[in-house]
Amino acid sequence: MKKILAILAICVLFASMSVVTAAPIPTVDVLKNKMSNVEKIYSTTSVDWTGEFAGALGDLKKVNGEWNFTAHGYMAGVYQGHNRGRLFGNLYDLNQTQVGTIAGYFGRGLLVGRVTANGGQQAPIVGFLFHNATMFIGRVMSLMGPAPHIIGYHWTT
Repeated sequence: MKKILAILAICVLFASMSVVTAAPIPTVDVLKNKMSNVEKIYSTTSVDWTGEFAGALGDLKKVNGEWNFTAHGYMAGVYQGHNRGRLFGNLYDLNQTQVGTIAGYFGRGLLVGRVTANGGQQAPIVGFLFHNATMFIGRVMSLMGPAPHIIGYHWTT
């Protein structure tokens, strides 16, 4: 019951925050430079995935009038759906070594799911996720740890 209340409290916190906190997307060149060596993965399940995604997790800050994204890790995976659906992917450190997985459901600007470390530890996540025809941006939060921005590309297969 305490976990449910904590998750509801986090959702209320996100709903009360201004959408302005989801900063504008940096230029495509900045993102390509940050994600140049991200590995793509393909799910071994029988789900008919709609597309793939690759992105980075990190801090997005405005420094001297320009947006600066500092990556702390990468993610790559597959998704099903467009405005609503589900996703599955791997999480990588800066050396492109897999450190865990991410799985969840997205829709109407929200993302709900879980991250799992290679050691088996799991944590629920909630967050915002916005996208256009080729890019996505958002911010995720868990019961513990920082609330990194996620930013990247998605494409249909």
